[in-house]
Amino acid sequence: MPFYGVHNEKPVQQSNRPKKDRDREGKKRRAIDLSFVSSEAAPRLRFSFEAKRMYHGGSVGAYLGNEGLGCFIGGEYGFNESAAGMLGYVQNRTAEEWSERIKVKMESKREAILLLSDPAWINTELFVLGMKVKRSLHDRRRNLGMITIYHSFLDLREI
Repeated sequence: MPFYGVHNEKPVQQSNRPKKDRDREGKKRRAIDLSFVSSEAAPRLRFSFEAKRMYHGGSVGAYLGNEGLGCFIGGEYGFNESAAGMLGYVQNRTAEEWSERIKVKMESKREAILLLSDPAWINTELFVLGMKVKRSLHDRRRNLGMITIYHSFLDLREI
């Protein structure tokens, strides 16, 4: 990755945030969990990940909610990007179980998460630690157009 910089918890630019979030300061300010930025002069490609812990009953809601996938759908994260990633850190159960739970919930919340792909997601040819990466397609609010989300699950119990 010699031509990309990696940034951890990169704050979101003030102008890209909705009015309701512009007064967030310090630790309460939204930040992209993991961001890859190309060193090319133009176009400067970016790929952002939002990460969520998968460890209890509310984890699926957090993954799909306003602080997870909702950040991309609402345009707070990935404002100028056509693709982004969701990363689930599996701390109990298996990556496959969490993947299935999220898929089922995505189908039931299709309108709320502006899901365009049917079924909710498909397997890609990409792998993360032996598990296929999933892909879903969503519309976005604020007339930002569609965004492709790549879903990866890291089983921390096996690392």
